[in-house]
Formats: sequence, C-alpha cells, structure tokens
Amino acid sequence: MPMPMSPAEFGNFIATETEKWGKVSGQRTSSRDLDERFRIEYFMESERSEMDSWEEPVTSKCEKASLGIIALVACVFAAQAQQARDPRVADLVQTGKLRVALGLGSPTLAIKDPKSGEVRGPALDLARSLATKIGVQLEPVEYQRPGAILQGIRNNEWDVTFLVAIPERSAEADFSPAYMQTDYTYLVPAGSLKHSVADIDQPGVRIAVPRGDGSDLSLTKMLKHAELVRAESIAAIIDMVRAGQVDAYAGPRVVLLKLSNQAPGSRVLENGFGDIVYVAMVPKGNVDRIAYVSDFIEEAKSSGLVQRTIDQHGLTGIQVVGAKASDAR
Repeated sequence: MPMPMSPAEFGNFIATETEKWGKVSGQRTSSRDLDERFRIEYFMESERSEMDSWEEPVTSKCEKASLGIIALVACVFAAQAQQARDPRVADLVQTGKLRVALGLGSPTLAIKDPKSGEVRGPALDLARSLATKIGVQLEPVEYQRPGAILQGIRNNEWDVTFLVAIPERSAEADFSPAYMQTDYTYLVPAGSLKHSVADIDQPGVRIAVPRGDGSDLSLTKMLKHAELVRAESIAAIIDMVRAGQVDAYAGPRVVLLKLSNQAPGSRVLENGFGDIVYVAMVPKGNVDRIAYVSDFIEEAKSSGLVQRTIDQHGLTGIQVVGAKASDAR
C-alpha cells in the first residue's frame, strides 16, 4: 500500500504536474496558483463529505488528490490554450499587454485626481474588462486631453482607445459599434443672457473647446460667426468659464453637466447642435483586432457593463446605444 503524501511531497507533485502540462500545452501558469486553487476545491469537497471520510483510508484521499490535481491542471491549461487560440488578438497575447489610450479630463472617458493621481472613468472600466477578456495585462497610456490621443498613432503608442466617433478620425482609426450616445451643446457662464444654440453663433462670441476634440472638429466646419478658443486641457477651459474669458464652452452634454458644478452659476443649454456616439477605436488597418474589440463592445452592452459604468460614475444626459430614449440619465 502506498504511503500518504506529506505536504512537501504534495507541493512537489503540483510543481511536477504543472511542468508536465506546460510542456504539453505550450502554456505557462503558476504552480502556486494551481496549488492554492486545488487545495481550496479539494478540501471544500472533503468538508462536504466529512461523515463519509472517517473510515476512508488516507491513501485513498491521496490517490483522489493526485487524480484531482491532474484534472485541474489540464482544465487550466485547456482554458488558457482556448483563450490564446483566438487569432484576432494573437499579437496582443504574445506581448502580454494591452495598451489603452486614455484621454484625461472628460468624465465620459477618464478623470485623474490631482491629489492622489488616481485615474477613473468609463473608458478605464472598459479597458480593464477588455484586457481581462484577452488575458493580458492592462497598460494605460495617458493623454492630457482626448483630442491628443490620435497623435499617438504615429509613434505606435497604443492598441485600443475609446473616443467620440467623428468622420475625421476614421482616416487614422477603425471604429467599433457605438456603445454610448449623447449630444453636443454649450455651457455658459453665470449671468449669461444666451439661452439657445442660435444665440451662440454670433459675431464677437468666444467659444472654448479642447484642441482636437470632437467639439473642435465639428464646430470648425459649422460656425459662421463665432470664434473658437482652443485650450490644451478641459481644466483650462473651466478656468476660462469661471473668469468670464469665454462666452461658452462647447462639448458633450454629459461632460458639461458633470463639470458645471466647477463653475458656480454656469448652466447647460437645453438644446444641442449635434448627436454624438462613443466607440472603441484601433489604429487603421488592424482588421482582426477591431473585429475582436467590436464583439467585446456588443457583449459589454448586452451584459449591462456599459450601463453599470454610466451609473457608477454618476453620468447624466447619456445612454447606452440601443436603449430607449427614456433610459437616458
């Protein structure tokens, strides 16, 4: 009759089986993780059958342990192999990381706390979920404003990003299906006499926009009389609004509603000047990658992930694409 395994022998057994299955599958994993996962599963099962185990020989338990760990290791490597087999993201799996560009300053994308340095927002939430789905490490790539993100394409700085979809950006990036929708409008300072979009495009009116953002690109084509004042960050625009240096700040309604409390007395106009949607983007020409990311976006909508991140960050004036208009918050 074989002798029962000691803790040390049990650990060596796990390491041996990990190495064996790693060679067979070509995958890598941690024997510590397998050890921990097996111990939890095996000994929870032992607790459930405690009464029956009083008369069970120790060797029987060890034999079951041997078979159990082999099965567990096989399952782990099979899952990893299945994940890695998707050829659409094979290049990302090979590098072991997903570089996601984050445009800071917009509540619909990512905000960075000036004191703690913590970054949070819907784009980061989606980025984390996408990296987890692929099975790689997330590597955020931060930009001072959303409009600066596409500049990073020229230096191959990122793999995926989340932005407002506008035709000008399609020359450099491919788009996923839309996942959030809102509209463009204006935030006006305290005491402003302007109450509609028609009041804004007038001679002498100064409109602040983040340089290169969707509002900048859209208004550049639309405006006939008003002047655009391009800023390097959204924070700089809020300072202009507070100081009365501009007559309006143009942007997505959801962003303006979220930031209006930073400029006391300011208000967001009721009507807008264009509907917009948010999409995931990848550098132009990555057909397989955008197909994979597009599938992820559809899953994020149908699973409720997009709605949860909208709710978690307290966003209003925006809704999940495909949701009823009455669901906008």
